[in-house]
Amino acid sequence: MAGFLKNLKGLFIATDEELIAAERKRAGKPVEEAASSDSGADQSALDADIVLDRNEITASADEGQVDEKFMDILLDSFTKNNQEGYDYLEYKQALQSLKKMDMDEATRFQSAYAMAQTMGASKAKLLDTGEIYLKVLKSEEEKFMTSVANQRKSKIDARRKELANTDKWIAEKEQEIQKIKAQIEKKKADKEKFQAELANTANKIETVKNNFEASYKYLAGQIVDDLNKIKQFLK
Repeated sequence: MAGFLKNLKGLFIATDEELIAAERKRAGKPVEEAASSDSGADQSALDADIVLDRNEITASADEGQVDEKFMDILLDSFTKNNQEGYDYLEYKQALQSLKKMDMDEATRFQSAYAMAQTMGASKAKLLDTGEIYLKVLKSEEEKFMTSVANQRKSKIDARRKELANTDKWIAEKEQEIQKIKAQIEKKKADKEKFQAELANTANKIETVKNNFEASYKYLAGQIVDDLNKIKQFLK
């Protein structure tokens, strides 16, 4: 199964060597590996590892990049749903083999179909089995999207709710902080008021004390003076 999946990946992912060869061809430089022209070319092409230019599979992707892990999952679904006989996948392999030969696309498709007919394939079967693999991919997409939705619900939506609760907690604590700050400011004002009242009260008490002392000294002085005069004048 692993070997089949590896060969199947070759149908849809280009090797670095082939990408280089394709780039050399586009640039007008000689390609080191030429296609074989002997009578066994068709069979050797079928037996060879088949690849697809990576640009062909990524050109239509609006977002994201082709991921090997996901490619393995999707291609594995092909192996599990491989149709009997010569179907689209075998035709795909033939197409990829003929890419190594110098022919236009129409000729390549027609040549691959000529080989497919010798294997008992028909245009209708190729189209039907191709549609089957599209449905297989669609089924995998639906399962994946269901998994994504569950992940969003369990991880993203739950986090959003947690964030909302956190925002609520922060707002409540900020209100409490503002309330405490107001209380602190009030206490500071009360403190200043109390300090002023304390200073005023202490001043009043000190004034009363001083007045008492002055009165006490005055009266005591009068009495002492009278007692001294009694002692002096009375015999």
